[in-house]
Amino acid sequence: MSTPHEFAHILVLEDDPVLREILCELLGDEGYSVSAAGGGQEALQQIQQAEFDLLVFDIRMEGMDGLETLARMQAQGARFPALAITGFAGDEDPIRALRLGVGDYLRKPFQPDQLLNAVARLLARSRQEQQTEDSLRELRALTSWSARHLAPQHQAYLHKVDALATAAELHPAQAAQLTLTALVSASKPEALADAPPAVQGWQAARAEHYDGSGPAGRRGHEVPWQSQILELAAHNHTPAPGRFDPLLLEALDRLDADRPEGDARRWLGLAHTLLARGQHLPATTLLRQLAAASGPEAVEAALTLAELEPKAAADWVRRGAELARGVGPLSTARAMQRGALLLHRFKFPEAPAALAQAAARLASTGLAAESILVRTVGGDLQPDQLELLLHPEHEAVLAPQVDLLWDAIKNHPQLPERLQKRVLLRYPHLSGTPSATLRLASFGPFTVTAAGKAVEESAWRGPMVKYLFAYLARPAAAKGVAEETLLDAFWPEGHENSRRRLSSALSALRRTLASATGSEQDPVLRSRDRLSLQPSLQISHDVKEFEEAAARAEALTPAQALPFWTRMITLHAGPYLEGCYMDWALEERQKLEARYARALLASAAATLETQPERCLESAQRALQLDPFDAQAHRFAMSAWSALRQPENALRHYGRYTALLQREMQLEPPLELVELYHRIRLTIP
Repeated sequence: MSTPHEFAHILVLEDDPVLREILCELLGDEGYSVSAAGGGQEALQQIQQAEFDLLVFDIRMEGMDGLETLARMQAQGARFPALAITGFAGDEDPIRALRLGVGDYLRKPFQPDQLLNAVARLLARSRQEQQTEDSLRELRALTSWSARHLAPQHQAYLHKVDALATAAELHPAQAAQLTLTALVSASKPEALADAPPAVQGWQAARAEHYDGSGPAGRRGHEVPWQSQILELAAHNHTPAPGRFDPLLLEALDRLDADRPEGDARRWLGLAHTLLARGQHLPATTLLRQLAAASGPEAVEAALTLAELEPKAAADWVRRGAELARGVGPLSTARAMQRGALLLHRFKFPEAPAALAQAAARLASTGLAAESILVRTVGGDLQPDQLELLLHPEHEAVLAPQVDLLWDAIKNHPQLPERLQKRVLLRYPHLSGTPSATLRLASFGPFTVTAAGKAVEESAWRGPMVKYLFAYLARPAAAKGVAEETLLDAFWPEGHENSRRRLSSALSALRRTLASATGSEQDPVLRSRDRLSLQPSLQISHDVKEFEEAAARAEALTPAQALPFWTRMITLHAGPYLEGCYMDWALEERQKLEARYARALLASAAATLETQPERCLESAQRALQLDPFDAQAHRFAMSAWSALRQPENALRHYGRYTALLQREMQLEPPLELVELYHRIRLTIP
């Protein structure tokens, strides 16, 4: 009798020869094509020689058991369904079977009909899944074909929608529906008026906010994934905190390929993450790719490679300095500083000359503390200058290189003893004394350094513990944080076990900090219902230094404030807690980015007349934050003109007007139009 499954090929894996023969006979009589194996190695050989539609296997066998065999099959690319049979199974076997995707599970003894029904169900399900997969593949091919005929600005939108749907792990059918909706809405938005009810529901919910602050008050996953994806893909600016699911924001940060500079920043962040996890080979591969390009990320990549590959450090330092010249004078000075210190650390013969050149460039760029550090490391010790370097406001400059500084000054006859004591008092680890001082870098990926060594990623026992420390270390949290506030920030959904999670995270944080500092004091204090960090836990924090520099700058005239704006710009190594998408982190990031943008624009204004290259660098950094900032565009065009490169100013204006028209359907402000025409008149 012909059956729908008569051509299905089944592999039977059973080490009992009697049962193996019975299973093969039952399945063969039902019309299946059957092969048999008496052990795991034999089964692995068979899947290399033939294609199978189903595996029927015993879990408990001599040697390699059935689940281990299935795992190895899957590692070799096998993707057929499996039916497990056994007379005895330990507590862990069902869990292992579930993880391996075993479709059904029969215990001995079983009736022949039970086996045949289970086999038929699995094969029918597999056929249905394959048909669905084939249909979806055709649908996606059709969608892709249609998308290629969209206008370029619509293609970018569709790419974002498709990438976010993938990242959100929507079912392929849902993803295909969403992509088609985006395709129609991008090319013909008026067609949504008679869209199917589901699509209209997605459109109606696009105004809702993940945190519940939208018009209808829907929150969390009450707002459909589809609505959030369609709306987020249409955003051209950094979304407000609470607007979207943090997981979607993280996915957009990883997957948006429409901004090459953003891609470079993400690849650089990934490389640093891999290094923190000890995965040096893939990290260096990424860094080499970045260093072959251009821009600030390429500079960072080249200098990081100089640290990782001491034998080739001189070549990477030269590459970094060369790349930095294309970014701007501030980047050039910083690259020369870092490169010269690396050459000195690795004892290259060209180090003294590199240190002298770096010190001069740093001084001319207004980076006085950095210049003092480099000169002192190079042997040019001036006690009054060292006194200046030891001011707390220069901690970010001094801390990463304090070991080199100490090597240069510890036996220097001209150094007053009181200065040696000041250095050792602040950095006791230099004399071998345990130190409770921690250096926090919150701009860019969050890193913590204790006694000159970074706290390893594995020591945090998970990102939640690390970000809990970042939250408590904020300047705003110095007086303590209410427990309820912490619960709301880290576990906002109000789970019953939220307090247990907080308690567990605090315990892990205490262990990590105690291990890092070597201190027996409790690093986290509780006063009634408020939590704070131990005051004796000495912390230097780039964010605190950034905010102090901002406060100093705001109280001074523009000419006096330039050094403090410069300090803010050099401290900002990347977005605050890059890679963290909790609402509180997004709020902090938004505030700090706004201050950073003001510092860049103020620096551009202060340097336009005297240092147009520096002005251009500040303006271009501001445009990385907001590509629509008209003031930053004005400074960039004016700087190009001051550098006697009016053609570049006009090209810049052309790119800006095209961006405005494409993304916002707007014309440039009148002042930029007038500036454009004034610059045009300067061209013979």
